[in-house]
Amino acid sequence: MEDDTARLIDEANRIALRVGRAEYRKAMGLAYIYWSSLSIAYFILFAAVYEFNIKALMSGIASGVATAIIGVLYVIVFIEVVLRRFKRIPRIKGSSARKSYYYYVPFIAMVVAFDLVVSIINNTIVYAALSALFAFIVVFFYVYKPMIAYGVRPRYYDYTAWIVYVISMPIGPLYYIAYYAAMAAWMFAGMASLLEVIEGG
Repeated sequence: MEDDTARLIDEANRIALRVGRAEYRKAMGLAYIYWSSLSIAYFILFAAVYEFNIKALMSGIASGVATAIIGVLYVIVFIEVVLRRFKRIPRIKGSSARKSYYYYVPFIAMVVAFDLVVSIINNTIVYAALSALFAFIVVFFYVYKPMIAYGVRPRYYDYTAWIVYVISMPIGPLYYIAYYAAMAAWMFAGMASLLEVIEGG
């Protein structure tokens, strides 16, 4: 009798683990697709600035403030909409991936500080170094570590999206197409994540 009970508990735990990881992957897919649209938002902003000749937003600091506002708005919407899907994931024994909303306060501060600082930097090397550091922090602490903590195995499309993003940040100002490459890589990772869940991978 005790052996049967133990087997039932183990089977229930395995099912919960599969469900939890599938839900996490689904949430990751939505997050990838959501963040891939950030480049589009920035493109629309600067296209509007130059199309309508909004000189007030053409200076370094002003453009930094504008991009910081968009970045913060994206984070807030992410927390209020996308992050709720992560919160609904069944709690799994040993999981440490759940984070409170306060976990993202330093991230918001970092986005604001980064956009403001890089807007007044004229040194290309310093800009590239700060951009690469920012991208690495985002990927490692806010994407990779939570995924590993939940026991979700990164796929090739995860690594592709992360690597392209980290590379695109420092070289984007010189070759703007790098930003679109990152956007495409994240959108691909999002769709691949959702397909994995649909196909039961």
